[in-house]
Amino acid sequence: MNSMAKTIAFWVALLLTAVLLYNVSTRTSGKVTELSFSRFLDEVDHKNVKSARIVDSELTGEFITGGSFRTIVPVDYPALYDKLKEVDVKIEHAIPNPWLAAFVSWAPFLFIVGFWIYFMRNFQKKGRLRARSAVPNSDEANVVHLDPDVARAFPNARSVNEALRLVIQLKDIPGAVNL
Repeated sequence: MNSMAKTIAFWVALLLTAVLLYNVSTRTSGKVTELSFSRFLDEVDHKNVKSARIVDSELTGEFITGGSFRTIVPVDYPALYDKLKEVDVKIEHAIPNPWLAAFVSWAPFLFIVGFWIYFMRNFQKKGRLRARSAVPNSDEANVVHLDPDVARAFPNARSVNEALRLVIQLKDIPGAVNL
């Protein structure tokens, strides 16, 4: 996979993670009325509650008039189910998904670790590219250190190669000194 595709995939994953975290943090849709538990019990007594959904100690539901509400239920109040059944309230007791809860709680940490790994790999890749450009492949890695006066006469690899090719040609001339 080329670098551009990896970058695009990374930013798409980042965007999807942000959208997922936003949706998980704002699960409720529309306007939700926050009720105290005693006010909720009053609404149940007046038969204004249509349905109730209990997840752990959080109770959400709908009024008969169509609005939504949310309240916190005390843990040690088992008579709540009987009270809701008496007024024909539809009760749904949902068990939260432990995998979703674990993902939501670990998501920021996993995101930071993933971000760190992504950048570390990029830095390592850039370091390898710099090393490759400085020293060619191991088959071609013939590094020659020139003295300063020779380096002034041959400032780059091309000029050194041209001079060495001339020396090779001189070797093939009859009567020339063998090197």
